[in-house]
Amino acid sequence: MVRRRHVENVSKLVAGLEQAHNDHIAAYSRTIVSSNLIDEDGKMAGVLAISGHETWDSINHYVYEDPFTKAGAYAEIEIKELNLYLLDAAYARAPAWLLERNPDLVPRFTPVERVGGR
Repeated sequence: MVRRRHVENVSKLVAGLEQAHNDHIAAYSRTIVSSNLIDEDGKMAGVLAISGHETWDSINHYVYEDPFTKAGAYAEIEIKELNLYLLDAAYARAPAWLLERNPDLVPRFTPVERVGGR
């Protein structure tokens, strides 16, 4: 798990580095899932990502060689090891539409219908 909290003037610091940042991500990311961190005012305050890097060297290279990191975009960086549960555990649930598209998954998941909401 990598959590990066932006400095206040992040957009000025990373101006012109977007392509280099995107190239770095394309080459070194092993992200499984990520999310923006949102502050009290509803603005993006950083990023939280769960990655499948196999070594500390790999995750450190990904995080610390990123052009945004080198530009000083982050006030705080936290890297923690996580033990993730497999999605195909006996109690796993999946949306019915996913199982319809992937019938080979049916034996491993309990279908769940979405009711109302978003």
